[in-house]
Amino acid sequence: MDSQLPSRLRNDNSALSSLPIELTIRFFCLLPSFSDVFALAQTSRRFSRIWTENVTTIYNEVSPRGLSCEHYARIFLSDQGGPTPEKQLSAQDVFCMVRNSRRVERAILQFELEIVPKVKCGVYDAPESYGPPVPGRNRHPPHLTRGERARFIRIYYQLWGLMKLETPNVQARLDSIRLKDLFLLYEMSRLNQSIGLEEVLPSFPDPQPQPGSVRAIRRRPSEKRRSLEKLIWELIEKVYQRIHNDEPDYPWVVECKEDGYMYYRIMWDHWQSELKGISCSRGSRNPNVEPKDKQESFYADSSDEEFET
Repeated sequence: MDSQLPSRLRNDNSALSSLPIELTIRFFCLLPSFSDVFALAQTSRRFSRIWTENVTTIYNEVSPRGLSCEHYARIFLSDQGGPTPEKQLSAQDVFCMVRNSRRVERAILQFELEIVPKVKCGVYDAPESYGPPVPGRNRHPPHLTRGERARFIRIYYQLWGLMKLETPNVQARLDSIRLKDLFLLYEMSRLNQSIGLEEVLPSFPDPQPQPGSVRAIRRRPSEKRRSLEKLIWELIEKVYQRIHNDEPDYPWVVECKEDGYMYYRIMWDHWQSELKGISCSRGSRNPNVEPKDKQESFYADSSDEEFET
């Protein structure tokens, strides 16, 4: 997320300094990222003032391309003690959101280094998920796909927010989350890294783990995360029972050796149709819930599955 602002503008902003305020605001709005916004604002007191006095206008233009899954980033900012999503942001609030997004990107980089290259595509593999197979390479690409990135970011913000909440507020937040995201949250709650770089996660005792092995990257979750994981699964069982009048499938553990890696299975693109089946229709024995209601209330396709908006 380094600034892409041309060095000539960073070092000599005389051309911009002569522009009317309205045009300068428009120039801010056209910048590709908030790193560029911050860089330009630092070049002079005038630009800094224009930025701080027009945060809402500039934010609304830059955020669609400058912040992934902005809706969830705003909710998380509120969980950190910032303004609620319906309130206006200050320049400092935007800076905090960008800092948060960088931590999420670091989490993605670690996940792509340790987990993604080892993902197996088993029973639910489909050519349309990742294109035709490439000889000598896993079916899954070495990085998260666009849809998987959005899924990871969306769920990461929700998990990080739950970690921030006081215990009495956690259940109310969980009750507002759709069944699909509860499954994804449960999987993400077992992430082998510190959420938001704010947890201390000791590794499991192993004097000489093989580099790149499960033992080498596995970490003990914090007590709060273990408690949260338990709450999420209890709610999944409760919601699933209400929808389907049946117990939910548990698509992890042994199955991950054939389809996925470690605890990560349902977040991959090639598993989404199966997740939809689990959430909406598979094994349903409750005649009081119409199929359409199931899909809209408990799965609900959303644009951020495909786009980081």
